[in-house]
Amino acid sequence: MPLLLSTSLCLSTAGCSADGAFAFLSKESKEEGSPLLPDNSQSSSREGEKTDPEEIVIIEEQQDPVEGTAEKGTEGLSGFHYDQIPEEERKVYEQLYTGISERKSEFYITADSAENVGPALRALLADHPEFFWLTGSASIYGFPGPGIKRITLEFNIDPADIDSQQALIEAEAAGYLGQLYDGMSEYEKVRLAYEYVIRNTDYVMGAQQSQNIQSSMIYHESVCAGYAREFQYLLANAGVFCAYIEGDITDRTSGSMEAHAWNLVMIDGEYTYVDPTWGDPNYTSEEQNDMAPEVTYSYLCLTSDDLARSGYQPTEEYTIPETYSRTWDYYVLNGYYHEYYNYDEIYTMLIDAINNGADSVHMKFSDFDNYSAAKGDLYDGELLSTALQHKMSIEGKGTMSYYPVNEDALYTIDIYW
Repeated sequence: MPLLLSTSLCLSTAGCSADGAFAFLSKESKEEGSPLLPDNSQSSSREGEKTDPEEIVIIEEQQDPVEGTAEKGTEGLSGFHYDQIPEEERKVYEQLYTGISERKSEFYITADSAENVGPALRALLADHPEFFWLTGSASIYGFPGPGIKRITLEFNIDPADIDSQQALIEAEAAGYLGQLYDGMSEYEKVRLAYEYVIRNTDYVMGAQQSQNIQSSMIYHESVCAGYAREFQYLLANAGVFCAYIEGDITDRTSGSMEAHAWNLVMIDGEYTYVDPTWGDPNYTSEEQNDMAPEVTYSYLCLTSDDLARSGYQPTEEYTIPETYSRTWDYYVLNGYYHEYYNYDEIYTMLIDAINNGADSVHMKFSDFDNYSAAKGDLYDGELLSTALQHKMSIEGKGTMSYYPVNEDALYTIDIYW
């Protein structure tokens, strides 16, 4: 979770310490290293959001329940989760796909065991966010062992409302798809989807339909599941590989594990991870500061090391690829990446940004030691205050506010003024 706070800088002695030094908040790092700057952002034990987990009920009957014909499995399917489940579960997945595509709430399948249905349904819904009307809960009726089973699926809306909800979702997706153009790179499509989801969604615990794309694409309020599923839905329609990943993440305040969802994407043949939820400054605080950016980019295109340091723990049910390339790192692509910290280099960057009329500066470092050295000089030393005095002098101002976003685990510093 990023540190988000707003700080004011003054040229006069009002609001400064008695010796005339500039007064800054001090923060204790949540990672390693010495105390640097305290976390004023609201604590985020907010991701434990799944209050109604999917329930798969298996009802073994003594009397044959079969009154219909089993669905024929859809051929040619693929998907991140589909490709990893056993063959017997894939067959169930294919039949479920057929029945669900026809919006049936009850139908028949053949399965080696009723136990195959739960994993197949979970994999199907993880691969297909377009099936937004399903809660993920189901009941399975049938004799024990191989044979025909009757499936009853739980809907989250009236079946009569699916078409109208689908139309609203497609209209929202059109706002993203309409910005694509011939020759647009896969990275540009990914970045645009990231920005589109974040700018059009507010993080709200208890949002309606929070576990599917109705929440983010219709009501524009969701939690991590809605953010990640919409991101997946948009990129699927843009022809870019994107998988929905579930797991846990370490709460930075309590240290406890909380449920979370994020995404795996492939850009020009390379895997990378994206978390649109944590890229939304709204995620950290219910009250927004006017200086806060609409989007932060620390969580766009992460490596496996980034995930590990940030406390992400994907479910062990599936294997997710390891990736260590920084080819698509936002800070690398934009020239904000620094292998080593150098005071003069960062000072020059700040002054150049101010002289060029930029409203923010961004930097990322190769490791925690270089990051913490930069952070200490910026906030506890005079690096930032000296640069902002220059900005105040050329603008004729006596005070100046700035808004820092610091990611200890990712070694990123973003400052907005």
